[in-house]
Amino acid sequence: MKAPHHLRLLAALAAFAGASVAAFAQLTTFETISDYTGSDISGGSGKAYTQTFTHVLGVQSMTYRFVRTAGASATNVTWYFAEWDTANNRATTLLDSNVLAVPGVSSFTTYQYTDPIDGPIDYLGYDYQLTLNATELNATKTYALVLLNSSSNVKLQLIDGADNFQWGAAYTASGISSFANLQATSSSAYAPAGTDWGFSQIVVDLAPVPEPATAAAGIGAVLILGLVILRQYRRRQEQSALALVPVKA
Repeated sequence: MKAPHHLRLLAALAAFAGASVAAFAQLTTFETISDYTGSDISGGSGKAYTQTFTHVLGVQSMTYRFVRTAGASATNVTWYFAEWDTANNRATTLLDSNVLAVPGVSSFTTYQYTDPIDGPIDYLGYDYQLTLNATELNATKTYALVLLNSSSNVKLQLIDGADNFQWGAAYTASGISSFANLQATSSSAYAPAGTDWGFSQIVVDLAPVPEPATAAAGIGAVLILGLVILRQYRRRQEQSALALVPVKA
């Protein structure tokens, strides 16, 4: 038995609405090679880099770009994923943690950026994909991914100028040796507003906010569905009225 026509239309509308929201999206801060201007932040004992996220339902992965400035050996970087207190710029509840291994200089790739004075300049970079698979996050909360780097030979790239990642802010803190330190230490903004850490890719599930065109299309679909249902209702009413009209002999 087939569903009534208007119910099939309602199901189609629901599918349309669902397709316009929650889905993991791949974003980047490296839209052009000029996004990077040679700015980076040095690692070292107790230096923590924090990237916050807000209005997200999930964070699948982050691909950071590290910069090698000296030394050839591999180094370990501890990472923490936690809820974040935006009022005091500090971590609260730890959700996940692990260690990522940044390889030796032989695994780094030669990239290039254009200096406004000196022209093209080469640098050694390495893109490390950190997989989180953090799902079912609360879009009303703020979360943070923190890197704790112990080597001054490996830096994290900075993206200056316009804010290419609009769902969070970048912070740094010193004197960090554990997650407990993060909970007790308020980090300060490292650079002017609009600066991002140099991650070449992030895969996130953004909280659904329909674009104007999508919202208009959805409203139009609802209106059309309403008109169809009203038309069918009137037709049934007319058919019922005709059935009650006496037939003359």
